[in-house]
Amino acid sequence: MKEPKRRKVSIDSKRARSVSKSYYLETDKGRRRVCAKFFEKTLCISNGPINTAFRGRNRSGCYDNGDRRGHKAPGNKTSENDIALVKKHIESFPVMESHYSRQSTKKLYLDSNLTISKMHDLYKNDFCTENMICSPVNEKTYRRIFCDNYNYSFFKPKKDLCALCYKYEKATTIETKKELETEYCLHLIRKGECNEAKRFDKQRCKEDPSFLTCTFDLQSVLHIPSSDVSLFYYSRKICVYNLTIYVGDGEEAHCFTWNELHGKRGSNEIGSILYKFLLSLPATVKEISLFCDTCGGQNRNQQVAAVLLHVLHVASNLVKIELKFLESGHTYMECDSMHSAIEVAKRHKTAFCMNDWAEIFKSARRKRTNKYQVHMLTYNDFYNLHELALATIKNRNKDKEGVKVSWLKIKCIKVEKSKPDTIYYRYDHTSDYKEINISAGRGRPRTRSANLSPAYEAMLPISAAKKQIL
Repeated sequence: MKEPKRRKVSIDSKRARSVSKSYYLETDKGRRRVCAKFFEKTLCISNGPINTAFRGRNRSGCYDNGDRRGHKAPGNKTSENDIALVKKHIESFPVMESHYSRQSTKKLYLDSNLTISKMHDLYKNDFCTENMICSPVNEKTYRRIFCDNYNYSFFKPKKDLCALCYKYEKATTIETKKELETEYCLHLIRKGECNEAKRFDKQRCKEDPSFLTCTFDLQSVLHIPSSDVSLFYYSRKICVYNLTIYVGDGEEAHCFTWNELHGKRGSNEIGSILYKFLLSLPATVKEISLFCDTCGGQNRNQQVAAVLLHVLHVASNLVKIELKFLESGHTYMECDSMHSAIEVAKRHKTAFCMNDWAEIFKSARRKRTNKYQVHMLTYNDFYNLHELALATIKNRNKDKEGVKVSWLKIKCIKVEKSKPDTIYYRYDHTSDYKEINISAGRGRPRTRSANLSPAYEAMLPISAAKKQIL
């Protein structure tokens, strides 16, 4: 920008140019002067940025005003107050942890009947009306706040997550894969052995009437009340537990159900249900094999082993019981089909009490004539298996060869009526059983009483907040 070399005489002095602007572009032969239009179209800009650059230049001719864009909030930006109200509404819904993979994920789960669109409708129609909010945010903004600030989901995992398989498949380097290859191959071998053992027992069950095989598993948590009414989405609910047992080829299937007022979901409850189920078997059954997952707090522990020994002591027909555990991460069983059928049956149905859930369980099986047999349990049906284990198992840590027993690695547990003081175990499904003499050690021998003490003397309490809402 320079002073004009000459000025055209004009009557209107306001139109006279005070400065003269020159435009240049760099070429391979040096700077070349161009006209203003050529300069603007080459850089795809208008005259505005050029005038701004001229106005903001310093004495040396360089622009030093900085970039002033983005310092002013846009007029359509969602206010902090509206964001806080949306968060308040989202946090008013009760959440629960994952049933299967709670150790490997921090994701929380909302009611499976909810969606973000349905939550926005509840926010717009109910929440905004109650709080006299005149201008609720739209669904796009509600969805953005939900996805950006919360690790929530509406669907529960369908099966266990195999961490080892996932880690091996997602390995990014050849070195990492080689380090995991040995462990991964052994993992697949154990998986095949477990499935082969289950297939062999199913075939034997068809051919031998004195042998029976079953699979059992605890279904993901259900709730009371369960309904599509919008009011119940905000309510704390009573947890309902359902242990399913799939017998043989599936002609007989059982649902043992209770709620959090009558029991928890630990080894006392699982072992007590197995005790009742095994004693109800017909007199023709002499041997039985049970398949389950590797949950240490529920299935693979000394309390369940103690109750299996107690069953042989009480039952007159059973002579051998085997408890077999599938490979972690690959624990799909026949009883999982019962969970899927129940999930389908409960869609768009309401459950306000345990009898409603019992009817849903019975209606879940449609293709076969034999419906699921539903057993509703109370706190009187659960026994204190910790006391039973202390009373019957004196030695639990070392086998007859003096080797330390790792209960979390056991794949098979076997008890026999002919050896009431022995628990057989092995770490796979193909090797020979090792023996644990449960009466070995110093001190008085443990007694095997036929009476089981109750786990609970009365119904279990719930929180004051849950009771008030219910």
